[in-house]
Amino acid sequence: MAAEVKRLYRETVLPERRILAMGGHDDGIIVFGRSPKEAGQVLLTWLAQAYESECRLGGRATLS
Repeated sequence: MAAEVKRLYRETVLPERRILAMGGHDDGIIVFGRSPKEAGQVLLTWLAQAYESECRLGGRATLS
């Protein structure tokens, strides 16, 4: 897994986005930053974007 994350970091937009989802894992989300606070902000930013998109597309979004 470490080798694949390293490859993704080198070959994709992962360094800019700082978030990835692991296929096959229900709770497989990894975020990173220079501190726990920064990593938390990355997660909250992406969650807010997903929620906003869901609200625009289909009314109210539900987080389950």
